[in-house]
Amino acid sequence: MSSPVHVPPIGEAREREILKDATTYTYRQTEHGPVHAHFFFPPDFSPDDCRPVVVFFSGGFWDTPMRTQFVPHCNHFAARGAVAVAAELSGGAVKKARVALGSVAPVPLYAAKTSAWLAGRKLSAPVIEEACELVKTEVSPITDTRSEAAYRREMCGVLLGRALNSLR
Repeated sequence: MSSPVHVPPIGEAREREILKDATTYTYRQTEHGPVHAHFFFPPDFSPDDCRPVVVFFSGGFWDTPMRTQFVPHCNHFAARGAVAVAAELSGGAVKKARVALGSVAPVPLYAAKTSAWLAGRKLSAPVIEEACELVKTEVSPITDTRSEAAYRREMCGVLLGRALNSLR
């Protein structure tokens, strides 16, 4: 007689299983329903403790929402004594944006104009398209053996567009 094979849960059952050790709070109500923050506390945590806190925001992958994306990171930090939070995002207006770009300057570049322009705007296709064009004006990449300047500039817009679309 063979023993039963353990099949890992999928879909919503998988998310419930992954979040079973979290304390979940609703931090915002939207027209699409509640938006949650999932807290992971260290084993010896007390509400009177003064601990470091790490917060991960996820709007999902490029094309698929996945609210459990940062749970392994949260478990890592909680096991080391920090409070870790996996916060969900949902559609709506951008409250505050911080766009940073790599490989287009000697150090990571903060795209201040694009960040300021996005604040207060609802993420729609035309808004995202405009942000993608604006971010390309903020970079002055170089051509080197790894890539050409024009390609790097174009990819800033493409990757920003993917990131913003994942938050819709």
